[in-house]
Amino acid sequence: MSAADNSSIPDEEKPLDPAVERVRKRMLRMMIVSVGVMLIGLMAVLGAIVYKLGQYGNDDTTEVASSAALQIPESTNISGQIDIPDGASILSATKDGQQILLTLKLADGKQQLWLYDIATNRQFAIIEIK
Repeated sequence: MSAADNSSIPDEEKPLDPAVERVRKRMLRMMIVSVGVMLIGLMAVLGAIVYKLGQYGNDDTTEVASSAALQIPESTNISGQIDIPDGASILSATKDGQQILLTLKLADGKQQLWLYDIATNRQFAIIEIK
């Protein structure tokens, strides 16, 4: 091949300078590593989503949607009073043993959780929901 034949070869087909070739190979390796890390991260996120969806409906927590779920034995006479602020409404109530959890909506629109002990007839915690 003569020098005239080399000039007719497009720039893309000419061999690269050895230094440029080393840089190209290094960048290719870095790209492969970064794509691999991204794929592993994506698989981890998808795995977590599938895991959470698999547990949906298997909660051990009890949520009360109506007052019918609050079952108090008939043989027990329980009396007490819970004073809630004026304008507040009870959104939900849950009983666990001798404790009641009330979710209140206050007159100003804020919500609070009240923990009430039936045995001692007293409120022992107020948790502000922001």
